[in-house]
Amino acid sequence: MLLSPLWAYVEARWIVYAITDQRLLKIRLFPLRKVQSYGPEDITGLERTMMNDGSGNIVFRKETHNTGEGATTVKKGFYGIQDVMRVEGEIIQLRQKHNMANTCDDPPEFKARENDETILSDDILENDDGTFTVRGRTYKSRASAEAFLDHYG
Repeated sequence: MLLSPLWAYVEARWIVYAITDQRLLKIRLFPLRKVQSYGPEDITGLERTMMNDGSGNIVFRKETHNTGEGATTVKKGFYGIQDVMRVEGEIIQLRQKHNMANTCDDPPEFKARENDETILSDDILENDDGTFTVRGRTYKSRASAEAFLDHYG
């Protein structure tokens, strides 16, 4: 337990994170190779922490496990990454792409709050095909586009 922070530092040097068009990957190269794969349906929410230099952590899933001594929450995410806001945007885009393919609604964490007066509607463009574009990203619904603006300001 005392060496946990040291081991976390050493282990972090051997971890690679990747985002594909279908999933999130956490690849550990040492001491044993291990790949953890998370599909869009595994993204249950986003929690970003960011340092002044733009690096940080992003948690996309929390799992609660009951033990004999109570419940333990395990946070699944990407840790110690550069440009955490860009990575967060890619994860949101993956989730929304999945939702569009399955024609289901975004979970509440990805929806705009109703009656939110601060949304800058001038930043949202409605396309001919009924989709909405915000800062070069295309969304199926206006609510998703507004959620992006709410999230990134």
